[in-house]
Amino acid sequence: LLQASQMGVVSIRAYSCSTLFFERFQSLLDISTAASFNHRMCSRWIGVRLDLIVASIITSVACIIVSLRGKIDPTVAGLAFSYSITLMNLAQFVVRLYVEVESRFASVERLLDYSSLPNEHGPSDSWTLTKGAVEFREFSLKY
Repeated sequence: LLQASQMGVVSIRAYSCSTLFFERFQSLLDISTAASFNHRMCSRWIGVRLDLIVASIITSVACIIVSLRGKIDPTVAGLAFSYSITLMNLAQFVVRLYVEVESRFASVERLLDYSSLPNEHGPSDSWTLTKGAVEFREFSLKY
């Protein structure tokens, strides 16, 4: 629609159809971006949930470190706390990578399903020309 509008912009303006084309473009754009918007919102939803889970893990580790004060070495406590913080970035990366791989492989699965479908049978050989000639019957022509 966009390419056709660019090529025929003079005709569109001449027939006063600019608003019609603009409204049609807006509706098609809304349909086109709906899937992308839903994908991003799901990604944000899962990101917030992962942050909450990892924050609870960090809080748990911090509470355990405080409760075991004097019983564990401070370097081990610092290492455990540092690893629990690193877990936040790693969890988001792994889940996003998993989702991306899963969505890419969905198209591969679709291709494999389509490739295993039986072929459609074309028209029979009886419709093809065998003589290579065109015959006119009851034909008239005027100039």
